[in-house]
Amino acid sequence: CVSFFIFIIFVNLERRNRRISMKNVVIIHGMPSREEYFDTHPGEHRRHWLQWLGEQLKQNDISVFAPDMPEPYDPDYQKWKTVLEGLSINHHTTLIGHSCGAGFIVRWLGETGRHVDKVALVAPWVDPLHKDAPKMFANFEIKDVVGQVNAACMFFSADDDTEVLDSVALLKHAMSGLLVQSFTNRGHFILEDMGTVEFPELFNFIMN
Repeated sequence: CVSFFIFIIFVNLERRNRRISMKNVVIIHGMPSREEYFDTHPGEHRRHWLQWLGEQLKQNDISVFAPDMPEPYDPDYQKWKTVLEGLSINHHTTLIGHSCGAGFIVRWLGETGRHVDKVALVAPWVDPLHKDAPKMFANFEIKDVVGQVNAACMFFSADDDTEVLDSVALLKHAMSGLLVQSFTNRGHFILEDMGTVEFPELFNFIMN
């Protein structure tokens, strides 16, 4: 009898480990200014909390893809789409986007109809004034993509830029069932605003 229970525990652990091993995460950065990109360019995937998150996930045997998108200071939907669709994306994938990267993910899901495991939108921005990213968001209509995922969560801070807060309101209105984690002192979720590269709330959303 004891041996049977040990066997069941072993099988359950094997199943859990297999699920974890199939998981992968794609992290899409935001839109830096041209000056910021060329003056202090360490690779967009290494800035703010992105590198920390990738390292935490890899320590838990989760594959992480964090591409540097082409010309991020002048984002082009078609170019970013080509990069994203060259990655392994399936029902076990979590998509994470920061700022413009979050808006890009919402557009990509809405236009392709693809299904993934989870989506995390961090300080999402969809160029609500239609002036800064025409090649990314021209003719973009937000669709309710929550039904294409097992869980979708938006992280925003009340002290972020007005355009981000307007984007948050648009996404809340369009996407029913969207989970929301709100903060008061994280700004745009960049290092200068957060004072740290650690983002445990996002890590917990991915893992749980």
